[in-house]
Amino acid sequence: MSVMSQMSSRRLRISSSPNRNSTVNSPMQSQQSEREQTLGQSVPSTPNVSSTAGDESWKVGSMHDDGRLRIEVIGKLLEPSGKCSRVITETIYERVEPTGFNWKEVSKETKNFYFEEFKKSFVWRQEDRLIYRAWLSKASRRYSNFCSDARKKWENGEQDNRIGTHVWLRWVEFWGTPDFQAKSTIQKRNRKAGEDHYPATHTGGSASHRAHAAILAETNEKVPTPTDIYEHTHTVNNDRVNWINKKAERVYKRIKELRELRSQPLEGSSEPQHVDEDQLFFDAVGGLDNRNRIYGLGSLQNIIYGPQSSCQIATSRYNSNFNDDYHQMQVELQEMKDLVKELQQTRDDELQEMRSQMNEMKNQLAMVLNNQN
Repeated sequence: MSVMSQMSSRRLRISSSPNRNSTVNSPMQSQQSEREQTLGQSVPSTPNVSSTAGDESWKVGSMHDDGRLRIEVIGKLLEPSGKCSRVITETIYERVEPTGFNWKEVSKETKNFYFEEFKKSFVWRQEDRLIYRAWLSKASRRYSNFCSDARKKWENGEQDNRIGTHVWLRWVEFWGTPDFQAKSTIQKRNRKAGEDHYPATHTGGSASHRAHAAILAETNEKVPTPTDIYEHTHTVNNDRVNWINKKAERVYKRIKELRELRSQPLEGSSEPQHVDEDQLFFDAVGGLDNRNRIYGLGSLQNIIYGPQSSCQIATSRYNSNFNDDYHQMQVELQEMKDLVKELQQTRDDELQEMRSQMNEMKNQLAMVLNNQN
């Protein structure tokens, strides 16, 4: 049986459709509804919706007629994720405010500028408000990383040349205040979780959990369970033996214990019971944490369990159109392959340049020796 047939009854992504709002409103987001309504009202009004919203040939990650890339919100996340992130980061470089120490302090005008620049590279068929909410979430994370990278350079005695001098001096002044230093110390201690160093959270690198799920599906020709993905992203070199930290190992032991318990044959039967792997993983990690997250799944949480993760966990993964879902994973996987190919080509070009320079030096040295003789 082909991988497509094997995976057709399982869900790796929430299918999306034009102007669909089900990925926005859910029980899981009830505590954030007021904040999201405020954000939704502030979305820049310039429309960016494709006129081909009902086009069956629409493919996320493909090029639109006007040269922009087609994107979509799937499971509350922008896809293709990597390309959206790169454009957002590049746009941040273009305008940095002296008081933009964090995303909260960035002015509404600058945030609107970032989003308008984003619209120049992408087109979508969903409502602008839905795209804008997903963009806000990703942009805030990218900006946070941008600020963190700049601060690390300052702590190492360097200056981030991506930031103008007048802005840099204001940021350095802010980072040196007692209030910021006190908060920074507390946050660093919390991230270390009592260790002498920052514990690894996963081994997936910059690739998303969605990309790793796509790789596993392609390699093993079957849909990966949450545990399959967890083992792949939480063991050293993906060996499924050596866990990255004690918590990761404890969770896996709990998974094994629950699986053994739930697979026990019923009284009067010798056949083991079927184990719902989605529910098993959810229970083993302790369900949702205080921020409505499921430990160990990252961006796959909404894809596997749906945005309604706080209810109907056991049944939310099924009944989706897999052909579209699988295509989204392949888009991200191809993006990774293209990046690797580009890096390899750059390395080959550099090696060729070095060889040419060495040959030229050899020829010059030979000429010098001939002249001396």
